[in-house]
Amino acid sequence: MERYWFWRLDYELWEHRNDESGWLKDYPALKDAVSRYVFRVNRSIEHLHPQTPTDSKSDAWGEDNLHRFGNLAMISAAFNSTQSNESAGVKMERIHHQVETSQLQSLKMLHMWITYKEGETWTVDKADSHEQVMYSYLQKLNNQ
Repeated sequence: MERYWFWRLDYELWEHRNDESGWLKDYPALKDAVSRYVFRVNRSIEHLHPQTPTDSKSDAWGEDNLHRFGNLAMISAAFNSTQSNESAGVKMERIHHQVETSQLQSLKMLHMWITYKEGETWTVDKADSHEQVMYSYLQKLNNQ
């Protein structure tokens, strides 16, 4: 998948951070962290559900679901190396820390964190829901 679309999507999410009916409408506390988001040349594609889970409790997703846009985000190579094959829950704890310290790596990943919901698990259905919302932002670009 071309990295351009990840960059463009992060820009669109940033651009719409204050929309009354936008993606952060139910999360006003996140708007400050998103406003301080720094665009970087991230080059590494991360799978939220790991390609090779380290814990035996993780469900196998299959290749099609694993590599779909809804399960991927672009982050720095350094952050990706800390993620390794950790569970989605562990990765989401790291995103929570990034929110608290205003060191977000990806606004798409932040949206995944919102979709994830604390105490739950990352599922194919959640990845699909996230993917549909992200595609809606990209589709608006074609209508401009």
